[in-house]
Amino acid sequence: MAFFSSNYTSYIWLYLAITIESFCALLALLNSNLSEFTVIFFVALFQATVIMCIHITSAFYKNIVLSSYLYESFYKIGRMGVLAGILEAIEAISFIIALLNTYTANVFLIAITVPLWVAIISFFRNNYIMKLRTIIATIICFTCIGYVFYVDIKGESTGNNDDVGSQGTNWFGNLMAVVYTITYSIYLTLIDEITTDEKNNDLDLSPTLIISTSIQIIVALIVGVEFSSVTSSNYGYLFTYGFILAVNDSIVIWAMLFIHPTEVAIYSEYSSVILQPLWVYICGYSTPTLVSLIAGAIVILTLICHNYLELIDESDKNNHNNNEYARIVDDDITNNETSSMSVETPTRK
Repeated sequence: MAFFSSNYTSYIWLYLAITIESFCALLALLNSNLSEFTVIFFVALFQATVIMCIHITSAFYKNIVLSSYLYESFYKIGRMGVLAGILEAIEAISFIIALLNTYTANVFLIAITVPLWVAIISFFRNNYIMKLRTIIATIICFTCIGYVFYVDIKGESTGNNDDVGSQGTNWFGNLMAVVYTITYSIYLTLIDEITTDEKNNDLDLSPTLIISTSIQIIVALIVGVEFSSVTSSNYGYLFTYGFILAVNDSIVIWAMLFIHPTEVAIYSEYSSVILQPLWVYICGYSTPTLVSLIAGAIVILTLICHNYLELIDESDKNNHNNNEYARIVDDDITNNETSSMSVETPTRK
């Protein structure tokens, strides 16, 4: 049955992970009394703890010595896995900095362009031909993002507002959102490249998350962590944030064994751009500016139209392939019937 197929199940788990992850922006803003790298340190620490617990449980279940299990897992991911861990670390750091330095709506306005970045990266890395509609959509979306940058640099949107995240330098927060978007796109493309290799069918890429969290902890300690500023409520929010990230990232890595990174990006970013700002707004931590709302509406409509046309193309290709297959099968049946019905002409002796 389709319900029990790996592909179908992966979509269900992906939707669940996206829904859970949608509270991350709210959790980050609930810790706005802390410095960015204090938040990064504790979130990464708790995330690493949860991931290590998963590995310890897995090693115990498989009756393998933990040190041998970890060594084998890290050895298998290779240099590409290490690179994926580095990218994931940059992505996580830039995301938190962006949330705490600009409007929440701005972060997700920029982040929703991940599917376009995946297409651009595929164009340069895999000689993927960019379609005209992708080029047009890219121009429209990047123009909207550029205008948001222009408004924030001019200071027109930094007047009286109740957005917790916009109390810093907005243009810097926007820039960090761009860094997050690009690194996340490269990360998705790289993970897909690793998992589509036939040699890596059963490869466990969760060690990339341990590499990522380790880098985040080290960077945060170097920059400076304000341990004395953390309250008991902060610990609760930070642990929940780290737990959610550990679960979400693990599910995304697993789901990408069956789902293309562009689809993962579309589902995750479309849901995030609606759900994450919604929870933040409901709790009173952010009110998007008119510029962000208008630019966001244009970007969302553009991407909906773009992906609708992509789905039509994909459907046409599938129908064409099915028709071709049916024609070939019919021809084979006809040829077989003709051969079986033909009578051999006797030769005269």
